[in-house]
Amino acid sequence: LVVEMKQVDGLCSPGSASSSSTVRISLEQQSSQTVTFPTVPTVTGQIPITIEVYDDEESKTKVASIQKMLLVK
Repeated sequence: LVVEMKQVDGLCSPGSASSSSTVRISLEQQSSQTVTFPTVPTVTGQIPITIEVYDDEESKTKVASIQKMLLVK
């Protein structure tokens, strides 16, 4: 699987220089794994964080996605 954090304005991360930051993982069925993306906010306010999971990097078949708002004060 490929876990991808989308680039967004107001957030400095490894994906800032490109369109996204990716991590490859292997999972057994009915299991879970923590994936982290180091980030530093560069603005205050709400920043949308979007994480997408693909079956592999070449086909880009999306398995799951989630978006949460990061509130920076």
